[in-house]
Amino acid sequence: MAGDKSSVKPKSSISMTLDKRTVERLRLLRKIDQKVYGEIVEKLNLAMLPVITEAEKDIKINKNAWRDAKVCPKCESGVLMKRFRRSDKKPFLSCHRFPECRHTEDI
Repeated sequence: MAGDKSSVKPKSSISMTLDKRTVERLRLLRKIDQKVYGEIVEKLNLAMLPVITEAEKDIKINKNAWRDAKVCPKCESGVLMKRFRRSDKKPFLSCHRFPECRHTEDI
């Protein structure tokens, strides 16, 4: 929303895809009542945390991996993850978007 002079500033942001109806409802709440909008965002953050934690367990990544994450220099949308070669079990970094992106780096 260009030109929006809202007083609520996010500490950081993430891009998410929401259905159009949900986006319009959130925009309306943001315009009408900043306090209510802020409470909704806080509740969404709290509700998402257990889902994110469970996903991290399912794909076996460290919960702090995002702090050390390195963006893939080839596709610029993937994240490099530590993997181990099948042949000699040596670690290397590869894009999480494999096989779409085949970038690798030796560690």
